Amino acid sequence: MQDYYLGLDLGTGSVGWAVTNMNYELIRAHGKSMWGVRLFDSANTAEERRMFRTGRRRLARRNWRLELLRNLFSEEISKVDDGFYLRMKESRYVPEDKKNEKGVCPELPYALFIDADYTDKEYHKQFPTIYHLRKWLMTTDTIPDIRFVYLGLHHIMKHRGHFLFSGNIENIKDFRETFQQFIHQVEEEELDFHLFIDTEELDIIEETLKNKNITKSAKKSKLNKALKAKTACEKALVTLFTGGTAKLSDIFGNKELDGCERPKISFSDSSYDDYAGTVETELGEQYIIVEMAKAVYDWAVLVDILGEYETISDAKIAVYEKHKKDLLYLKRLVREDLGEDIYKKVFVITDAKLNNYCAYIGMTKCNGKKVDLAGKRCDRKDFYDFLKKTVLNKISDESHAEYLKMEMEKDTFLPRQVSKENGVIPYQVHLYELDKILNNLENCIPVIKANKEKIRKTFTFRIPYYVGPLNGVKKGNDMTNWVQRKKSGKIYPWNFEEMVDEEASAEKFIRRMTNKCTYLVNEDVLPKNSLLYSKFMVLNELNNLRINGNCIDVILKQKIYVDVFQRHRRVTQKRLKSYLVREGIIGKDADITGIDGDFKGSLTAYHDFKEKLTDSTLSETEMENIILNITLFGDDKKLLMKRLKKLYPQLTETQCKSLCTLSYQGWGRLSSRFLEGITAPAPETGEVWTIIRTMWETNDNLMQVLSEKYHFVEAIEDENSKDEITQISYDIVNQLAVSPAVKRQIWQTLQIVKEIEKIMGNAPKRIFIEMAREKRESKRTDSRKKTLIELYKKCREEERDWISELNHTEDSSLRGDKLYLYYVQKGRCMYSGEPIELEDLWDNRKYDIDHIYPQSKVM
Repeated sequence: MQDYYLGLDLGTGSVGWAVTNMNYELIRAHGKSMWGVRLFDSANTAEERRMFRTGRRRLARRNWRLELLRNLFSEEISKVDDGFYLRMKESRYVPEDKKNEKGVCPELPYALFIDADYTDKEYHKQFPTIYHLRKWLMTTDTIPDIRFVYLGLHHIMKHRGHFLFSGNIENIKDFRETFQQFIHQVEEEELDFHLFIDTEELDIIEETLKNKNITKSAKKSKLNKALKAKTACEKALVTLFTGGTAKLSDIFGNKELDGCERPKISFSDSSYDDYAGTVETELGEQYIIVEMAKAVYDWAVLVDILGEYETISDAKIAVYEKHKKDLLYLKRLVREDLGEDIYKKVFVITDAKLNNYCAYIGMTKCNGKKVDLAGKRCDRKDFYDFLKKTVLNKISDESHAEYLKMEMEKDTFLPRQVSKENGVIPYQVHLYELDKILNNLENCIPVIKANKEKIRKTFTFRIPYYVGPLNGVKKGNDMTNWVQRKKSGKIYPWNFEEMVDEEASAEKFIRRMTNKCTYLVNEDVLPKNSLLYSKFMVLNELNNLRINGNCIDVILKQKIYVDVFQRHRRVTQKRLKSYLVREGIIGKDADITGIDGDFKGSLTAYHDFKEKLTDSTLSETEMENIILNITLFGDDKKLLMKRLKKLYPQLTETQCKSLCTLSYQGWGRLSSRFLEGITAPAPETGEVWTIIRTMWETNDNLMQVLSEKYHFVEAIEDENSKDEITQISYDIVNQLAVSPAVKRQIWQTLQIVKEIEKIMGNAPKRIFIEMAREKRESKRTDSRKKTLIELYKKCREEERDWISELNHTEDSSLRGDKLYLYYVQKGRCMYSGEPIELEDLWDNRKYDIDHIYPQSKVM
């Protein structure tokens, strides 16, 4: 059998595949030279497609809710105005394209009302904004036009807010719970955050964040002073939840984060949502700190929107009045102080590069009529920058200038009703108004009384993620969806529980979504917070521990696991060293190595269950199953509670509620059978050991356990051979938990191997895969001289002034390797370490460039 070598270029764009050996010489097989090439385009990730699909699904479900509402009111509205729905549908069109119920363009093509004594003009005069109508519907004691009711409910149903918070509106307004969750998470991560925050400090933070009369920078300064923030982490977190810009390296005490794609973040940044995913990728599990800080910031924004008002409509009406007042003030100021030309530039002219008032509101006046702006719109920050350059710097009256400057610093000048801040409003705020409208009108409008519960359920309804799409497509023998039904028929929000078997759908979801083990092809992986997987992660790190360069004793390793990891949620190198010194095992000057900074692994679930199930008799298997359920259904507390009560009736109501507060996310890469099911004889005693026991009884990490020292590899191969794949198809590749780009590379590899086998008549004995670096965005590189100067700046004071010497050296002379290497090596021989005189460097009899490391090792 011949040996074939497969060289792969895994870069982006066109990718070449060639049958070569490692020295790029042609393979000679059966006396013939061969060179195979396969070209293909690099696959894109599913991220962009997924974003579009998510957007389409969100809009489709919103339109479904509106259609249900429309059907509930259709009979009553048709009695009053049978063309009302058609006019609403065609409200987006220009007047010439609108048709009445007979298909004819009406004389007065209004969007909503065409009554003889009531048209759109009267409607907008009575209700300047939709929030004026919503407010009126909550408080009126008259019987309103059914069309008014529909418009108010339509707006609430269309813009219902997010579902990130649980509880009622009072819980959401409670600052203490939100902030204490944030502090609890910071303490668990053991950051350099040591502020003691009691009731008094909480009150100061709450009042400061709620204060509309001070700027973001003033809030930050006030809180830093009140809380006595000293460390970089403390100051950065205060900056973050007050809306300022903070460095990730300051928050997490990791200077390496300065080199990431997004080293600084700000929640008030209009593009934060666009790069939040990048930050999450960089931080991994630590991203939860950013999420908790964002929750505090969102609370402040929500409170700022609501202000002292009871409802969102009251707050938005106040915003409307404030905008109206500010606009009159600004117009009068510009006209009187700056003249007609500046007035037109600010309020009239439309230009793609002009961030004036027209671009800010997206509208301008043409021939006395308001028309939508066709050009680019700008956000508040760009508009404020325009006002500062065009108006603020030219106002002669200092009092007016100071007022404008302060208003813009507080972000309260000319506020808009529709803004990105509306994204922080939870659905409970709108639900509160919906309930008030329904309760106020149910006794005077029969259709509301008959359909009150249906309207409310339509508003609050969300298809659970574990149920998935309700309609699927059949592909082969399988459906693309996995929903399990109790009955056939049409599903509505108000009959969802009767029609859909949620638990059966959830079980099927588990089977579909669980990844497979890295080593055992048909075994499901464990949750990341599984008791077994957490133990493996800790031991895999702990077994690398060295004290003064020597491996620790196995008994000591086990003692550290019990006394340190099972007592503390997070173990730092400092905590470990303190324990070893306290136990008299090492001295204060001992050198601890083998771990990269602090321990990454922790026994989170172990500590959670120890705290929340003190009197429970659950077995480890039962606790593992609870962790699995929390990982899968932790977002749906109602279903999780139902499952826990059904699976473990011995748990009390308090224990179940306590478990439902836990939140576990993510999956490991190994299965329970791999860690506990695969066995091999111990090298010395012949006793049957599992992989996890081997890691407990020895100081070997996973890679060492899978070496020839043990016989686990053979056991794994035997296990996998039971389901040996006889024919390769794309379905096998498609099941892998990797990105589409990697799947394409794997499939193309398999394709060329099949081609080799077909041509040569036998299978390759060995395959070598060469992975070239991906093409990266080109950017300007620093010169050799600049690089050297930066390196020497980091050196301590020395007798020789290297920077001064380099400053007197021409850039061109450093292009030669000899002089460049001389300065890289600080003028010393790499063999002996002896200093080299600069004037002797050019004597080839004394010094020459040599490869210290063999090229075979560093290529």
